[in-house]
Amino acid sequence: LHTTLPKGTTYATLDLTVNFVRPAPPDRGKMISRGRVVHKGRTFSVTNAEVKSPNGKTVATASASWMILKGRPFPEQRDYAREFPSSRN
Repeated sequence: LHTTLPKGTTYATLDLTVNFVRPAPPDRGKMISRGRVVHKGRTFSVTNAEVKSPNGKTVATASASWMILKGRPFPEQRDYAREFPSSRN
């Protein structure tokens, strides 16, 4: 969804569901993930994604719904490390 919105647009996750279908050992090669926007309205969007193993088997699926908050620009990035310094020396 992020790449389809104008720069600086704020959006928030309303829900996120992930289904893990089978294990994905880390030494079996590269996974392939594809995501798509199922619906994009002015204030509400739905997306889904699928992750496949190197041999093409589905490893996980996900779906999410989003609220697009037009007129509420994303806040400037803050340097939290400087704002809240660690007490460790």
